[in-house]
Amino acid sequence: MLGLAFLSPLWGGFLSTARAQSYSIGIVGYIKPEGGTAAQGKVIVRKNGVKVGEYVPNQAGMYSIELEYQNEFTVEFTAPGYVTKKVEVNTAILKELEAQDVAPLEFNVVLPKATGGPVDKAYEKPVSKFYFEKGVMDFVRDKIVEDAFKAELKARQEEQKRLEQAQKQQLKEEEARKKAEEEAARKAAEEEARRKAEMEAMLAKQKKQMEEEARRKAELEAKQKAEEEARLRFLEEQKRKLEEEERRRMEEARLFAEKQAKKMAEEEARRQAEARQKFIQDSTFAALKAQKEAEEARRREEKEIMDQLKAKRLEAEQQARKQAEEERIRQRMEAERLAAERIAREQEELKKRREEEEKRREEDRKRMEAELMAAKIALQKAEEEAARRRAEEEAKQLRDMALSRAEKMAELAKWKEQNELAEAKHFKQVQKMKKQKKAEIAAATLKAQRELEQNYMAVQDKRMREKKEREEFMRQKLEAERLMALEKEERRLAMLRARQNMKVVSLVPYTEAVRSNPRMKYYGYVNFGDGAGPIEVTEEEFKQYEAQMEDIYNVVPR
Repeated sequence: MLGLAFLSPLWGGFLSTARAQSYSIGIVGYIKPEGGTAAQGKVIVRKNGVKVGEYVPNQAGMYSIELEYQNEFTVEFTAPGYVTKKVEVNTAILKELEAQDVAPLEFNVVLPKATGGPVDKAYEKPVSKFYFEKGVMDFVRDKIVEDAFKAELKARQEEQKRLEQAQKQQLKEEEARKKAEEEAARKAAEEEARRKAEMEAMLAKQKKQMEEEARRKAELEAKQKAEEEARLRFLEEQKRKLEEEERRRMEEARLFAEKQAKKMAEEEARRQAEARQKFIQDSTFAALKAQKEAEEARRREEKEIMDQLKAKRLEAEQQARKQAEEERIRQRMEAERLAAERIAREQEELKKRREEEEKRREEDRKRMEAELMAAKIALQKAEEEAARRRAEEEAKQLRDMALSRAEKMAELAKWKEQNELAEAKHFKQVQKMKKQKKAEIAAATLKAQRELEQNYMAVQDKRMREKKEREEFMRQKLEAERLMALEKEERRLAMLRARQNMKVVSLVPYTEAVRSNPRMKYYGYVNFGDGAGPIEVTEEEFKQYEAQMEDIYNVVPR
């Protein structure tokens, strides 16, 4: 023991320094944890596999223990965060030598830090062994045990080196995978943002087009309404003027008749007065005869005056009717002319709108065909929705236009029919002109309606063809993706089958964020260390490798 302080056991044991009860041999030395303090270490003694003592060194790391003869001991040198070194000591010696004073065995220990890898497993074996050699009559070290430990340590160090290289490669692959995932996510985000911007721009353009179409429609309707109101006001004013002219002429005829009647009454009164005077003066037969003749003459004159008055009144009425009829004919022809001009303008505007609409549809078709290859399902749905709304709006516009035109034509036909019934007897020429004009307008309207219906059906057929082409394109694309996925899965399964008897180096699950992706059907990947790189595996395959291959170098916990 020679100046070395003995250590006291932390709890009771069999060891003793009293030679009176039993004989023992001492073991001394120091414990030095790499990079730590000596006070961190401790010594554990096991006798025949059972722990019998635990000791702590002094501040300098020195220790000293006593082991009874005729036993098998295992002395463990340990410290928190460091590996544990084991030394076996066989104290069996000749009985007659127990009482002799023997110098203590010296064993200095340096504890490396624990790595958590294969190197730590090498220290599960004893690093050395002391036993009594009868040939030299002393305790010696077991060369076989030490060589076995050195060989195990070397093998574990090489294994640790391979594992570290595999881990580095794995980290490198993981970094590359994460970088690829981040790049893919960034590109996906950029693509999504680009598609969103394109879709918003397309919707904004469609909204602007719809607003422009609505504005044009409102302007056209306002213009048509203003023209119709002007036409009605004109007709109303003409009607009012005719009525006023008729009343004026009737009033003039009445005043003339009253004036003539008053004049005749005055003349009659005068004649009667003269007759009475003459009758008084001459009461003879001649006077009576003259009076009779005068009365007959007066009656004839009165009849002639009444006939003249009646003829003038009839002439005035006929002249008034003729002028009123001519005015009505003029107004009717003017209204027909205005209606024909309005219909011609509407047809011209309708033709321009159809040309503009066809041009716009052609531009939209070319643009949609150019964008079709790059668009995805969301964009296609948006386009179909926009096309559906556009078709509904166009159909509504066509229906509104057809209804408005039909109402106007019905109103015009009704007006013409009323005028034709009133003038059928006296104005055959006008009636013929009206029928001809009506036939022309009906033919033009029918032609316009047919053209609108044909254009509408052509647009619908075109859209149905384009929809079928898009659906066929998506079907072929999905089928190609499905075949590529099947081919990829067959290659993956073939690689796993070819390596089913190989040792697994790494078994790594994907992160929860990656696994939660609906399109990710793999749970993680396995690496056999043969240069083929990581191979993706499903959750069931991952569990099989995890359960069957317990000696995997590196298993990342799930």
